[in-house]
Amino acid sequence: MAARAQEDLLNTKQKILAFTLTLLTFVMGTSEFVIVGLLTEVSSDLNITLATAGTLISGFAIAYAIGTPLLTAYVSRFLKYPLMLLFISIFIIGNVISALSGTYELLIVSRIITAVVSGVLISLSMSIASDTMPVGSKRRNGENPRIPRFGIIRDIDTPRAAGCFLCR
Repeated sequence: MAARAQEDLLNTKQKILAFTLTLLTFVMGTSEFVIVGLLTEVSSDLNITLATAGTLISGFAIAYAIGTPLLTAYVSRFLKYPLMLLFISIFIIGNVISALSGTYELLIVSRIITAVVSGVLISLSMSIASDTMPVGSKRRNGENPRIPRFGIIRDIDTPRAAGCFLCR
């Protein structure tokens, strides 16, 4: 019984990894949803209609839904950690380009790139977390409750409010 309890405890490295992956999923979700609170400002800054600015959200969602499984299948043969560092770098560069873009075209392209990379990063985060968590913490169905899903759950409401707050 004591050995089982010891297996279930997370060591410091696992705790830091779980926190980092949770934070990563939160940041990626925030980059997806923060634009909702910024649509009016984006449309006026880029001199486009609000409906056209709304396609930034639709474009992200479509790219995420179509591009993520395709890119994930393609990169699944590579090592996870170097791949994760590469995609985090692309994610950061894509968001910097989004923030500095002066045209709608550049903004939508950077959002599409960020969308596809975000989906793959979330998949990698879940896979890495599942691989590194103790075996005793997994449920009978193989699901690991310690996988950092909190970042995904919390990123739905918070970014919209943050986007509105930043513009005011």
